[in-house]
Amino acid sequence: MSPQLPPLKSLAVFDQCARFLSFSRAAEEMGITQSAVSRHISNLEASIGAKLFNRSKQGVHLTSAGEFYAEDISRVMADIVASTERLRSWVGPRQVTIAASTAVADMWLLPRLPLLMQHFPGLELRVHSEDQFERLTLDEFDLAIFFQARQRNDVKCVELGREELIAVSAPGSAPLVEQENPVLISIDGSLRDWTDWDDWLRDAKVEMPAQTRRWRLGAYRMVVEAAAQGLGTAIGWTWLVEEMLEQQRLTLVHDHVFQAPGSFYLMRPAHRHQRKIARGVTEWLIESNRGTRAL
Repeated sequence: MSPQLPPLKSLAVFDQCARFLSFSRAAEEMGITQSAVSRHISNLEASIGAKLFNRSKQGVHLTSAGEFYAEDISRVMADIVASTERLRSWVGPRQVTIAASTAVADMWLLPRLPLLMQHFPGLELRVHSEDQFERLTLDEFDLAIFFQARQRNDVKCVELGREELIAVSAPGSAPLVEQENPVLISIDGSLRDWTDWDDWLRDAKVEMPAQTRRWRLGAYRMVVEAAAQGLGTAIGWTWLVEEMLEQQRLTLVHDHVFQAPGSFYLMRPAHRHQRKIARGVTEWLIESNRGTRAL
């Protein structure tokens, strides 16, 4: 069961009362009567089960509980105002917000931007980089590109690529099973819950020698660049490293391909009408992605 939250209006009234320590001043600021302010505060106190103000002939003062609550509510209200202003300033006929993981934004989206801008010369683009899709609300983006283990009901999805993992290193590197002092490079596990080396090795039935070293780097671009420079072997998501393989900046050092559950999806909020410019960008990105399969 969802927690029972107080009405937002009452919280806004409390925030003003706590700021001015005056019901009359709060009423004036909010354009309501002083008696309406008193009702909101009484209802809020009843809702949370705590007294927030001491009332006397000299005025009103916050209780200890009120001081604690006011600090939190003030911060939350400021966040709501800031978020609302950001959204208001970034919704228009030429504006599109794309949310994507750092790896996808860096290695898949960024190389496409020059052609995207040629196709949509008036486009105003905002790219929101976030490694955990669950941290986003559906109102924060027009399009989102993330790995998901399964499809979600609150977004409409197009599959861009499966999560296929391969072992890649610099051209000229020895095969993985023949390397004397192997270094396995992967993205730092604290950033996301992607499949990693242990899953690939288990699936490939490869046992690494005791002297194998592990490197964990904070961004996926760092992982593949380190491998391209011959510093070790990286886990490569085929969908993201395909271009580097074609350019011969990376090469396979083992022929096993681990087909992990899940895919990279282009998603849009299911509950919201898609604006014309966002629909155009969606179609262009799908067309630019080879092997895309609509779901």
